[in-house]
Amino acid sequence: MCASDAREETSDTREETSDTREETSDTREETSDTREETSDTRVCASDAREETSDTREETSDTRGETSDTREETSDTREETSDTREETSDTRGETSDTRKETSDTREETSDTRAKLSDTILSTRFTKYHYIILYLIMVYFFRYVK
Repeated sequence: MCASDAREETSDTREETSDTREETSDTREETSDTREETSDTRVCASDAREETSDTREETSDTRGETSDTREETSDTREETSDTREETSDTRGETSDTRKETSDTREETSDTRAKLSDTILSTRFTKYHYIILYLIMVYFFRYVK
């Protein structure tokens, strides 16, 4: 019976060893799967880092473009302000020119009135000279 018990124990041990080997094989397979998943996770993490880096670069570019746009907007506002100032100056000059034109017209009107008065008084004087001339002619011809 001892031999039979020993055989049975050996058989049980072999069975346990077989089970252990099967479990070890399963564990190795699970470990391999875990390593593969870890590798996939690392690849995904690397891709995510690369995308994050690209996103940061795009964000930086966008910030630069935004800064440039703000600078251009500031320049445009400054140019608009300068243009408005020039327009205001031009309007002031136009107003001054209109006043000068109005003053010139008034002076021209005054000059015409004076000229008209002068012409009228000159005509009156001409008639006096004509009468004086006739008197002198009469005096020199008939008074002798």
